[in-house]
Amino acid sequence: MLLILDSTETTIVFETIPILNIYALDCILIVLTGLLSISSAELIIKYYPYKVKKKKQSFYKLKNYSIFFITSLLVILINLTLVLGNLTGFGNDGVNLNASFLVQIINILSDIFLVSIAYFKFFKVYPKKNINFLTYICLSISLFLGFLSGMKENVIVPIILVLVPYFLAGNKPKLKQILIPIVLLVFLYPLNNNYRTALSIYNSKPAAFYAAVNQTFSSEIFDKKEDEHSLTGRFQGFLPFLYGASIEEEWKSFKYLNRYIYLPFAWFAPRFILPGKPTSTAGTELYRIVRDTDVDNVSITPTTYGWSYLEGGYIPLFMSFLIYALIICALERKLYLTNLVGVVTYTILLTSMIKIESDIYFRINSILQLLFIVFLFKKAFLIKLKVIKNVN
Repeated sequence: MLLILDSTETTIVFETIPILNIYALDCILIVLTGLLSISSAELIIKYYPYKVKKKKQSFYKLKNYSIFFITSLLVILINLTLVLGNLTGFGNDGVNLNASFLVQIINILSDIFLVSIAYFKFFKVYPKKNINFLTYICLSISLFLGFLSGMKENVIVPIILVLVPYFLAGNKPKLKQILIPIVLLVFLYPLNNNYRTALSIYNSKPAAFYAAVNQTFSSEIFDKKEDEHSLTGRFQGFLPFLYGASIEEEWKSFKYLNRYIYLPFAWFAPRFILPGKPTSTAGTELYRIVRDTDVDNVSITPTTYGWSYLEGGYIPLFMSFLIYALIICALERKLYLTNLVGVVTYTILLTSMIKIESDIYFRINSILQLLFIVFLFKKAFLIKLKVIKNVN
């Protein structure tokens, strides 16, 4: 509010760029426009003709537990190999653009298998003596993979993927389930910062990780002001958002929803089939503009609202959020949070929404990819157990 009242003054963003505080009002209007779009989508879905009595709920069981067991471990180990090979994660060498589609599939499958394993454990739909072993080993590998990736969210997400089925199954939170996230939050940020620094020194990710652990636990991490700033800074996306609002007219990388013509095909077509489909490099391009540099391995984000506003102002902002919200609201109506497919879809969608950085185009694209891969997963590993009519 002070920024709006003192609109003739400027705020320094990215250490060197002055932005007129009047753009704070634009930021508020951008958020309100996005929320209005979401509310409009909710109303459209709410009043769309829909006969509840014809709704049917499907339950599923595994076709073959042994194949599921082996495949789940294999997929997570492939994901770990990609990180160890520096093909994914922070500061990675990257993969060929034509191979990025396969990497996305592996990432989504890793999440699907982890949620499925947690579902079988907590809902007790398909009890097996070694389901506990499979749960702990896959969660441990996923957490280790998350730390090695150098990205904080990759440590937090596996925990959420397991906890959501736990709570949906009717379990109540225990003290350790509250303390674990708090402990992770306290140690994760200094550990992650030290790990990223170590990556610039060591060629090996395991070596860098060991050095980061040693540095973190051999220092007074609770007295480091920079770690405190790092922690709070994760919740302060306003200044990049302010910058994004101020450069809308200058932004040319995408405009007026021109990327959306690829949306019906981009989520399943590899790049060698659809070479013109959008790439998620806008954050790097924005960094180049801010720093006036050719660096290609650092990116910044004006938040999801900012990316949507950069499409061309308020109308593209409204339309992009409307498309996104219509898909989410339609899924919310269709999903059952008692069967495997519903729990998997809901849980992975939930984890995707904790990020404030994502470009909304790629949020929509990732939902379509998720639905497609869940469909293939269902066909490959599941059989319909029974169908119950819902007459409520």
